[in-house]
Amino acid sequence: MAGLAGCFGGSTDDGSDGGSGGTEDGSASSPDDQSEYLESTSIVAGDRVDLVLEISVVDNRDWGSISLITEEGESYATEVFGTGETLVHLPLTQGNDTFEPVPPGDHTLFLTGEDVETEIPFKLGGQMELSEAVSGSSRAELEEKDLGLIFRNTGSHADAVSLTTYNGLEDEPLRFAPIQPGETGLAEILDALTDNTYQCDDNEGVRHKRYTVEFLWSETATVTVPIEYTATSRYCELSLAGTATATFDETTES
Repeated sequence: MAGLAGCFGGSTDDGSDGGSGGTEDGSASSPDDQSEYLESTSIVAGDRVDLVLEISVVDNRDWGSISLITEEGESYATEVFGTGETLVHLPLTQGNDTFEPVPPGDHTLFLTGEDVETEIPFKLGGQMELSEAVSGSSRAELEEKDLGLIFRNTGSHADAVSLTTYNGLEDEPLRFAPIQPGETGLAEILDALTDNTYQCDDNEGVRHKRYTVEFLWSETATVTVPIEYTATSRYCELSLAGTATATFDETTES
């Protein structure tokens, strides 16, 4: 497969217009909109790796293989079609020689088959917006003192939270959970509503805490959450105290 990148770019029967795979507003468009050979594509949870590109091709010929070539010209992953097979799953979070997810960018799908060698633009670049911050007591998947940051996917393909950071501590999810377009997903901040000192001292009142949330292909979000510290007879109680806001690399959502 390493040799594939070297031969990539030869003669093709190109079913696309040779564009970058984006729309007029710069967002990613689906590869199946740009090739007569693709029935559908979608990013879904995989079995062997967390996220895969599910690709369905037309049933009018024998197919060979399909590869993901990064914008740097490297062969990231390849899947071979079985006899009569028209559906394959191309890994997106574990490549040929790497356990790193494929980066955002203007990539290419290289499809081969009977009388076909075609290059199809495949752009990865998402868009998220912050919906709200919730306490663990309001969500079954969270512990009581956890904080949940809810994001809505406003992009054209699925994405996933890849890293959260608070006070220099990094937390990676055990598995990448796909957030489909138009749906919401959760970034979990463990024990964010726990005060280990048991006394509020100078922290009593509303404090604004900042968290960083990274995604596989969308811009990184810096989320500011107002948290109120209230002294009780036994401990310092932490609770949400207003609307969380988020700034992204180039835009601000609130």
